[in-house]
Amino acid sequence: MLRWTPSGAVTLPDTVQIRVEVSYPDRLPAGAPSPTRRLEPNELIDNIVYFTKGLDTPRTRPCVSMVLSGHGVATRSDIPTALRQARALGVRWTVLHAGHSELDRIDVSWMDGLVDRLVLPVHRAAPLDRYEHLVAACRARAISVVFAVDLRASLLPDLPEVAGALDALKPAAIVFTWPFPMDGLPAERASEDAHWREQVERGLQAVQNAPALVRGLPICYLPQHPSLFRRTSNRWYVDAAHQKQHALLFLPDVVQFDKADACRFCTMDHLCDGFFQPYLAQGHRPLQPV
Repeated sequence: MLRWTPSGAVTLPDTVQIRVEVSYPDRLPAGAPSPTRRLEPNELIDNIVYFTKGLDTPRTRPCVSMVLSGHGVATRSDIPTALRQARALGVRWTVLHAGHSELDRIDVSWMDGLVDRLVLPVHRAAPLDRYEHLVAACRARAISVVFAVDLRASLLPDLPEVAGALDALKPAAIVFTWPFPMDGLPAERASEDAHWREQVERGLQAVQNAPALVRGLPICYLPQHPSLFRRTSNRWYVDAAHQKQHALLFLPDVVQFDKADACRFCTMDHLCDGFFQPYLAQGHRPLQPV
């Protein structure tokens, strides 16, 4: 089950990500288009039906995993009904990407049997005790929590302390993420900054209890930690402007990774996405085989 794209053939995914709101101020930028309006409740249901029952054909692949993202997704009143519909249609794994500003308003009691994972962004120094109650409530309901930690300079001075505090909460994982390029995103040359590498190293060392992962960077930028890298899996991407048959593929429609010819000789090539051409063009160190 393949789809031909400008980047070649892509295996059809069995995961769909649906962005339900326009504003998402706490997200880690991923280069996705900014929708001009929210996805209405009836549209959300229509897309869930399309990507499950609608794709259950000999030529297509129904989705069994679903990611809902957007500011307010964890507190929107229509989400429980939508997730119950998704479960009835065969969705076995559901993830919510919530926002930092929602933390005090998230009630996880309705999530029993509907939400499997809650992803929370961490991209600036903030009182981390706000996470503690939420993580405990999720753990009591067998909902795993993943922290997505921004590796840009805004958090860098506090990164080891923040990583240690998050690790003490024993989440399902801590994902250290270099944001994907998009218009208006400052160019920060991580690969050339010795202080950045030192702080990231200290942050990774502070994680002792939870699994750690690194996203958005090539392995050759942190070659001492190859076990923390995984290839990015593909998924459908839906927003108000790209629904049902007009949905995007996360790879390559939303994000395009780039590899150098030298990457063919890298022993870690099978674990590494590569990097982003806009960053490489801005002066980041060229990719080198490990």
